[in-house]
Amino acid sequence: MCYCHKKLSLQRTIFKNMNEDIFWEIIEQSWAEVSPTLKAKRLQIAATKGEKEPTDLGMELADLVGSDLVENLEEKFRKMPQQDLLAFDRILEQKLYDIDREDVIAYTDGYGEMSADGFLYARGFIVGMGRAYYELINNEPAWATFDLDAQGFCYTSWEVYCELYDDFTSSDISRESFRNPVGWVEED
Repeated sequence: MCYCHKKLSLQRTIFKNMNEDIFWEIIEQSWAEVSPTLKAKRLQIAATKGEKEPTDLGMELADLVGSDLVENLEEKFRKMPQQDLLAFDRILEQKLYDIDREDVIAYTDGYGEMSADGFLYARGFIVGMGRAYYELINNEPAWATFDLDAQGFCYTSWEVYCELYDDFTSSDISRESFRNPVGWVEED
């Protein structure tokens, strides 16, 4: 099978019965289309565990996730059936929720001046970097890098859905920061 048939086959798969694997494949496909070179370098920013300052590569990746990758994804979202777009957004919301944790903020800001929005955008960067990076940070937050964020990634699927359809209903979790009770220890 030639490459063009594989891509056509992937397009058919993407728009049928969204699930977590397809969610990650859409993000990977967008990376391949936007910047194959940077796609290959994504895990390099995790090479210095506990590094507090973002590298030039990290800043370049954050810029790409927050702009070009979001634009590429938005085009895909506009072509998705309604149920798949909603499912993509729900999976994104779950991924953001799952890393809404005290141990993650400790390595994305270190409890400094990061606002709730800033922490959401940092989590958006983590998800937007793709499955391998997300799972690395989810399992070992010390590999995260301070001050890298991707605001646009957090809401684009939701915004496109709301623009195209009028029946958006909220889920029982939130992508917003400090909402996952399992991730935050209450002090007495």
